[in-house]
Amino acid sequence: MTTMNQFTKRVGITADFEQVPGRPDGLMGDSARHYKVTLRILDGALSKSMTLYFSQGPACDTPTVADVLNCIQSDNTGEQTFEEWCGDLGYDTDSRRALATFQACVDQERKATRFLGSEYRRLLNAVEPL
Repeated sequence: MTTMNQFTKRVGITADFEQVPGRPDGLMGDSARHYKVTLRILDGALSKSMTLYFSQGPACDTPTVADVLNCIQSDNTGEQTFEEWCGDLGYDTDSRRALATFQACVDQERKATRFLGSEYRRLLNAVEPL
């Protein structure tokens, strides 16, 4: 199995991190550190990018590309319905916050699929989580 760092290097993913006071979606609360992250892949003359928000606890080190990809990997809903996702993770299906979190994961999957192309499935199935 490939490590997250090996995958990042092989695909050629780099990132810019900008610390921000909060997330526009309101997720993750005030106690977390929030970043606006732009991931990039330079492939010859072709350049692709993906911008997302990444949050972590205040005791964590500065995030890396591998940290962000690890979260993209772990946030994958696996094409579950909202109800299935809630059941697996212990969320209340009557919670607006749970629905917002689920929708953020689904939106992130769409972006990651466009950004990584066929490498997205490899990230999900053949890369060892951190």
